[in-house]
Amino acid sequence: MAQTHARKRIDIFAETAILSRVEEALTSASVTGYTVVPCIKGRGWHGEWHSDEIADAGRMVMVTAILRDETLDTVIGSLQPLLKHWRIVISISDVSVIRSEKF
Repeated sequence: MAQTHARKRIDIFAETAILSRVEEALTSASVTGYTVVPCIKGRGWHGEWHSDEIADAGRMVMVTAILRDETLDTVIGSLQPLLKHWRIVISISDVSVIRSEKF
């Protein structure tokens, strides 16, 4: 079996209106890469929601990245102010990667 290395995965569910701020938090923390995926529908504290094809501002995206432990605190610190005023959910999980130099 290949040698693996411990990393963190962060999944950020947010409104597209703040996507650039989420991307800035990641790039400012020197995260080497991330993926943005559109969210079609879901259910949360306020009930069900679905993507509106007409208005882009309320759409949700998921931004996911794999990063080192020491980078995680910087990213979370940058995103913390957004939690009060925007629809944003952040989850963090432990993952293992094979090519550690990529993350």
